[in-house]
Amino acid sequence: MAKRKTLTIEGSRFEGMAFLFFHTVAPNYSFVDDLNHLYSLELARMEDMLLDDGQWPVYYYHDTMRRMTYYLIERPAIALGNATYWGGGQKMLLIQGDGATIEAERIGNDFGTESHKAEEDDIAAQEHNAMIEAMLRDFVMVTLFDPEKAPEGLARKALKERNELQALLERIIDYLDLQREYD
Repeated sequence: MAKRKTLTIEGSRFEGMAFLFFHTVAPNYSFVDDLNHLYSLELARMEDMLLDDGQWPVYYYHDTMRRMTYYLIERPAIALGNATYWGGGQKMLLIQGDGATIEAERIGNDFGTESHKAEEDDIAAQEHNAMIEAMLRDFVMVTLFDPEKAPEGLARKALKERNELQALLERIIDYLDLQREYD
């Protein structure tokens, strides 16, 4: 009987990256302003990304203190291809850095859990909670997407769409040249 050999690849294309999909069609400039206030970011508009025959609005911020890079990308309403997780006009926050997954989970939890009670004297926490609640009233939902962990039992069509989304994320990473490592 022949021995089965397993090929293991060190590292991953998506290592140190996290993807949050915001299911909202809020205008990108006001959505970015809200994210900047909520999470002390300074996302600024970049030149549109030209991908799949469309122009994709992109916002960028690099936090030198936390050594994290943030890209907010809006999928054009007429973008080609399937993307169950990411519909036209919706936004994706790509976070890159050693703590990217933890940061993405923190942001995702703000939108996925019940409001936290803030102390009466903690005005910043009260303001943060009020902004999150306002966004939730506007039907902002968040999905944390891990391209390396497909849920078990996916139907063939769902698996195909997931693979297409993963390929799209790879093209975006190539376009943004996120392959470099940060100190």
